[in-house]
Amino acid sequence: DQTIEYFTCGFKEFEKRKISLDKEREVKIERFLARNRNLDPCSPLYRTAAKYKEWQEKRYQRQVMLQGKFTFKAPKALDLPEGIENIADLPLITVENVRI
Repeated sequence: DQTIEYFTCGFKEFEKRKISLDKEREVKIERFLARNRNLDPCSPLYRTAAKYKEWQEKRYQRQVMLQGKFTFKAPKALDLPEGIENIADLPLITVENVRI
């Protein structure tokens, strides 16, 4: 668990590899925690289980943050001023009296 992994690839490839590695690690942690449900707090495995639970919590929080990454509210409709009937005719930028 405490090893440094080097990724000699671009960022997109790194993201793909990281997702697969995280899934593999999650399966490993789930198996470990299922086998060692009732650990004695004096046992060395208790510390490992605590680290694994902390990792699971951090991963869950990260997944929640990534799910809301690209969610935007729907824009509200523009109010049409008098004299304009179609929204396509509405000028978004009006430039008048420009001096250079």
